[in-house]
Amino acid sequence: EGGLSYRGIRTPMSVFRTVVEQDAIRKKALLKPHSGYLLCQINRTRQDYGGFPHHYVLRNDSDKEPVLWATVRDEHSDVRIFDKEGCCEAFDAHYVGMVEPNFWGTSFVVHDWGVPLYLKKDRLGKQLPMPERKKLLDVKFDTNILGDCPRHIMVTLDRDGQPVSEHCTQIDNIDSTPSMNAISICRLLCMCVGEHCEMENIAPKWDPALNSYALPFYGRVKLASAKNFQLVRKGDQNDIMLMFGKISKDVFSLDFRHPLTRLDAFAISIAAMAKKRAVA
Repeated sequence: EGGLSYRGIRTPMSVFRTVVEQDAIRKKALLKPHSGYLLCQINRTRQDYGGFPHHYVLRNDSDKEPVLWATVRDEHSDVRIFDKEGCCEAFDAHYVGMVEPNFWGTSFVVHDWGVPLYLKKDRLGKQLPMPERKKLLDVKFDTNILGDCPRHIMVTLDRDGQPVSEHCTQIDNIDSTPSMNAISICRLLCMCVGEHCEMENIAPKWDPALNSYALPFYGRVKLASAKNFQLVRKGDQNDIMLMFGKISKDVFSLDFRHPLTRLDAFAISIAAMAKKRAVA
């Protein structure tokens, strides 16, 4: 009936409110972007012949310290992200988000750790003080079954209708030094104002010497792959927000910057590595 009972003593679910609020404070730290670029690596573990489940670990590039973990059980399931190793169940205490794919692998929605609306509407869900799930971003790939052109990726950063600025560092706290010229400040303001931030990948150029499409990755990527890409703010090809590329068979480089967070960048990379039926 929406409460806990023991020998006739009924305790409302609201007693968990403090625990839930403390848990939310800890997890919201993952939605705070860092100033400057963060250099990371992703390690992927698969079964024989690429079988499932797949496991991913996000590590800092400097000390190889693990930060986030993710698990996908099969090619049709959601990817669950955790901030502790060994977890695999949704709504675990260390569950921090999920990547939800469509059947074709052309659209991915990234959510935070909240519970779906249908559970909130359930009789018990109405009593349990769990936050409702919120969308963090969308990742979309153009349909490209034949693979006769490079992949086109579009990312929309959207904090469930809330301004991106609420999840960014405060503009008022910026120490305007001589090194921050007017262009830098304007770019930062543009990234932090508005209800969403749109990004797309840089289209690689054909290299006759390599007989393939190519992009400069400044020594961060070692192997050619259709999964390698760079994200820029839409309309500004010179402002790279994220770089992702292959180092070895199951090791990938991931570099990103404000306003993307570790959770955002990790989720985008997982979407790039996921199985795609309609994208070569």
